[in-house]
Amino acid sequence: MLEEIDAAKTAENAVDLVDELFHVYDRDGSGVLQGEEYDKVLKDLTAHILREAQERKKRLGMSFLPPEEILHQWVVDVVDPNHDGAITLEEARIGFRKAVNDVK
Repeated sequence: MLEEIDAAKTAENAVDLVDELFHVYDRDGSGVLQGEEYDKVLKDLTAHILREAQERKKRLGMSFLPPEEILHQWVVDVVDPNHDGAITLEEARIGFRKAVNDVK
């Protein structure tokens, strides 16, 4: 589904996809991603971005690939800007899109 957000043609479509994705991760229905949900979404977003960076490296012949730890911290900064260990739907709407769209 992260790839679908990447390919969204309109902002409205991207928001709808983020909302859907958020609810997939929000297994307990609390409206906040925390604990295992938080860890899983950060891991998946980091893996998605790392895959995109590797593809871009191959496609463009680039030699630099940021370490996974740095990408992970960037994802945390983007999707949990207040660093409270929880991601609200509003943070996800901004952060998920930024994370998947900033690294192409």
